[in-house]
Amino acid sequence: EGFTVHALPLVGGTGLNFNFEDPDLKDPQLRLAVLKTFDSAQINSAVYPGDDPVGAFLFPDSAYRDDDLGTFPEKNLPEAQALLDEYLAKTGKSDLTLRLSTFAGLPALEQVAQLIQSQVQQLDGVRVEIDSMDYATLQGVLRSGRYQMGIAATLSQHMDAIYDTFHSDGTNNITGYSNP
Repeated sequence: EGFTVHALPLVGGTGLNFNFEDPDLKDPQLRLAVLKTFDSAQINSAVYPGDDPVGAFLFPDSAYRDDDLGTFPEKNLPEAQALLDEYLAKTGKSDLTLRLSTFAGLPALEQVAQLIQSQVQQLDGVRVEIDSMDYATLQGVLRSGRYQMGIAATLSQHMDAIYDTFHSDGTNNITGYSNP
């Protein structure tokens, strides 16, 4: 009583980050193979019931969303397997283990990590190990680049704050992404 509650729109969300400087994940075909295993409808149904699956970084009704700049790849296991097979052949590897760093003690995000692990491991020749850790440790791991894949969040009321996450020299650009 005596409080006024205001709903404020947020931009951003929780997602999977690839370390673009990792010896394996710097390969765009390998990253695409991983992305083509994702079933965001399954993740949302299991972890966030009632939420629509996401098709891009921003919601469809966002004034800043421009699908011409890209959307998330559609799930396609045969294409994902072919991309993984090409990567393994190119590198001379017979299989691959990827490490997924995530938050410990947050049941929803632990469940998301388990679903990602299960979805990626539908491919022959790849295994995903989940490395759960407390928030402070995870932030240190992500910011230092000592990870392959990591679950992280970027939320703000202002789109300008998201810029720092994706700009090549942004202080929150933990992936090493650069598109000059």
